[in-house]
Amino acid sequence: MFRPSKPIKVKAPVTVGFHVNYKANGRNLFHQGIDWGIPEKTPLYAIEDGIWEKVEKSKTDYGYYIFLKHADGYQSRYCHLTKFTYQKGWVKVRKGDLIGYSGGKKGTPGAGLSTGPHLHFEIRKNGVPINPLSLIK
Repeated sequence: MFRPSKPIKVKAPVTVGFHVNYKANGRNLFHQGIDWGIPEKTPLYAIEDGIWEKVEKSKTDYGYYIFLKHADGYQSRYCHLTKFTYQKGWVKVRKGDLIGYSGGKKGTPGAGLSTGPHLHFEIRKNGVPINPLSLIK
């Protein structure tokens, strides 16, 4: 059964909610996850057991990001990172493992289209976005 934990261990406000229309960098966007306003380099943790699905230093909207694949068609996404802990050859990840560090400061490597420090976080089930706050205890 999928019982995810929170990917951060600090108190933080949700700065952009789930399925919100908003404008960033002059673009109209539809938010597929939530944003937690946290300082750069805040440790991030795997929300559930799974496997490393995708770890990328991208220049896309997400910037540096991690996708973890979990049981029963679930996936978690952690975006706008400063760095990640992934090592080549790693496959499994355990709930609570340190997986990376937040970023998002505009203009820094890994920020993507971010306008300020935060964690963009998504949970998907069979590719369909789900409000993370409805699942995290």
